[in-house]
Amino acid sequence: MKKIIVFSVILMAFICALIVGCVSDSVGENTSVQVIPTERTPLQITYYYSPTCSFCTDMGKGFDKLEASHSGEFILTKHKVQDDEAGFFKVIASYDISPQVPFTIIGNRTFVGYNEDIYNDIESMIENR
Repeated sequence: MKKIIVFSVILMAFICALIVGCVSDSVGENTSVQVIPTERTPLQITYYYSPTCSFCTDMGKGFDKLEASHSGEFILTKHKVQDDEAGFFKVIASYDISPQVPFTIIGNRTFVGYNEDIYNDIESMIENR
């Protein structure tokens, strides 16, 4: 009787493993675990810029570089300040900072200007989202 119970438990565990896909198709091969990658939501980035601003040009190049190395990991929404000044000033006022570009929003963090440290911080946020 004990042998039947032990055999039943082993058989049920084996069947469950086959259903889940944790055991290879061939009996007798080593057991393997199937790793299913977790789908991560792309990071939302909002970017305000002016085409006459040299720092904005550098920030744009930085985003181009990030897109090349982290394609699909973030969604960049660009806003040219001259196309919607009222909207820009409304957003700036909500953060209680002076109106400067480039201005980038990622989650609850904001970045004003552009330099190597800002680029590294943004890249780190993309990688660790």
